[in-house]
This record gives sequence, structure tokens and C-alpha cells, in this order.
Amino acid sequence: MNHYSDDKAVGVVAIQTAFEGFSSNDFQSLSRVAKEYGLTIPIGQNGWDGKPSPLMHRYKTRGTPWIVIIGKEGIVRRSDFHYTVEDSIRVIDDLKGALSK
Repeated sequence: MNHYSDDKAVGVVAIQTAFEGFSSNDFQSLSRVAKEYGLTIPIGQNGWDGKPSPLMHRYKTRGTPWIVIIGKEGIVRRSDFHYTVEDSIRVIDDLKGALSK
């Protein structure tokens, strides 16, 4: 998310999870995804060796793409399916505003 590229208070990462096909999670597929979507943020994978993603269980994701916004204190502030970039920016800016008060 280029909107926060110079903001040290905001971190954005992409984590590729899988409901099925855990064996296809490897560095080559991760590289293809990064290239396909033009990702310049840190990316990773979760779910491998025939085991489902612990992150999907922990954050109760139910689809792809799923967006989770976590506040500085570790509390999930938003968790939703097909959340837009604009929606994400609004929530993050609201969180940042609340912290500066």
C-alpha cells in the first residue's frame, strides 16, 4: 500500500494462505504472486506440508482476499472479505488519529 510507504507508524504485509493446495506454497509461487500483483510490500506464506494456515484459524478468515487490520496494541480492528484499499486507509487513519489524541 503505497499510501503509507513513508509512514513509520504503519506496517503493511501480505500473507498468502490456502484453504487447499498447501503443497503449492513455495518460494516460486510466492515470487509469481508478488510479480502478478505488483507487490512491493513484505510478503510471506502460511499453510504448508498438508497443514492449514494457523493465521486463518487465529484471525477467522473465511475467504480470499481477506483483510485484517491490527492496531498497535495487537487488537484486531477490522477483519473483512474484499475490503477495499480506500476502506483500509480510512480505518488506519482513524486508528492513527485516535492514538495521537
